[in-house]
Amino acid sequence: MRVYHTYATSEKKITSMKYRLSEEHRRKVSEGQRGKVLTEEHRRKISESQKGRHPSEESRRKMSESQKQRQINEKDKKKK
Repeated sequence: MRVYHTYATSEKKITSMKYRLSEEHRRKVSEGQRGKVLTEEHRRKISESQKGRHPSEESRRKMSESQKQRQINEKDKKKK
């Protein structure tokens, strides 16, 4: 599936065509980002950008189900 992104630079507008990444590529990108240390300033900016955002009801339900499943799995691990 193609995803189109348009962004502007100081001089001109550029349109680029991007594709969804394969699972292998996503894994490699993930591995490359592991252990990356963010500066305090960057962490503060991320924090500020997320303030005031609230997950939708659907997202809250999904997170709840995921957490319930995780708790069940952790109990099973302790029994072993």
